[in-house]
Amino acid sequence: MNVNPLRFADRYLGGLIVRLLTLLRRLLRPFHTHKDDRTPRRVAVIKLTEMGRTVLAYPALAELRRRIPALELYFLSFDTFSAIIDDLGLVTPAQNLRVDTTSRWRMLWTGWRAIRQLRAQGVDSVIDMDFFSRFSVILAFLACPRGNRVGFHRFTNEGMNCGDLFTHPVLYSPHIHTSQAFMALTESLLAPHASEVLIKQPLADRDYRLPAHTPDTATCQTVRQLLSDSGLHPDASRPLVLVNPNSSELFPLRKWPSRHFIEFSRRLLATRPEVRIAVTGSEHEQREADMLVQQIGGDRCVSLAGRTSLRELLALYHEARLMVTNDSSPALFAALTPLRTIVLYGPETPALYAPLGERATCLYKHFACSPCLSVYNAQRSPCQNNRCLQAITVDEVLQESLRVLGPATP
Repeated sequence: MNVNPLRFADRYLGGLIVRLLTLLRRLLRPFHTHKDDRTPRRVAVIKLTEMGRTVLAYPALAELRRRIPALELYFLSFDTFSAIIDDLGLVTPAQNLRVDTTSRWRMLWTGWRAIRQLRAQGVDSVIDMDFFSRFSVILAFLACPRGNRVGFHRFTNEGMNCGDLFTHPVLYSPHIHTSQAFMALTESLLAPHASEVLIKQPLADRDYRLPAHTPDTATCQTVRQLLSDSGLHPDASRPLVLVNPNSSELFPLRKWPSRHFIEFSRRLLATRPEVRIAVTGSEHEQREADMLVQQIGGDRCVSLAGRTSLRELLALYHEARLMVTNDSSPALFAALTPLRTIVLYGPETPALYAPLGERATCLYKHFACSPCLSVYNAQRSPCQNNRCLQAITVDEVLQESLRVLGPATP
């Protein structure tokens, strides 16, 4: 999916629409008294993009469910990112609403249909978990014009103007982990005074544990058959290492150089004869993965890019010992499984986006210009040369990998 047209439309067309809706809201405000003291019963969560970060939202939504046992929860996302919602068990399939991104007209139609569904269900609150997206703000307002609407607000920050459509505006802090930022949204929905800058309380003491993913027997068998057909027969004495060299077409700046992945893989295979490597990726990343495997060489490295569904990918994580990955969705998905990961950061920082739990090792060089991707610049950077990632050496990644793998199998 080419996101540049979406960014353009969100900035200019979306900006115009939110200004018009803001004007309409202010004109109608004298005729409508918002009731913010009622307990939410039907809540819709909007998280259109960045599927991996939905995992970081899980603790906040689990806390909301704990506080409101009778809660009916709905989730709205782009269709290409909605599969993880089913696996997290946050909502039923019928409550997992999707916006079709195959064309702009399908996007508009399915977005409008989702709005109608949410209004028909009597949703009384919406939590917008996108970061300063005009499209998601518009959806939130139209889906719940008379109820609670929670989202990040710019307040006195310049730029990223998404109008004034939230009843519970939350100050986004770039100094706390994203899971805590999401927790601030859900806590704000339950705050007694929606007119204040929210949320004024510490959040570090909340429960940020993730559910343990357990693959079903059929999926495990499918993945083991895939490994066998690829020449990587499941064998506990021959550890499987996954290499994820991609970061999706949304953020190419987050890629560790391919030549580094090639050198790392060659040296790991030479150092540990019992190790096998599988390169992972999405369907549109198959060609790049195949080229990388060809350059690594040998029969102990294969490409599985585009050959697994999300559910099968999670099952694959149960079969592997380690994954070396760019900062991307797979790093966050792996936190749901026992898989150990080494995650490479540069244009963004692990201080905000590190996987939850204790099984991830984050490598980051703390360049003065890093992180250059942020919610304030719509994840766009002027950088054309990610030296912050290139500064992470193959030696560092190899030594950390050997440490995680432990002693060689006799």
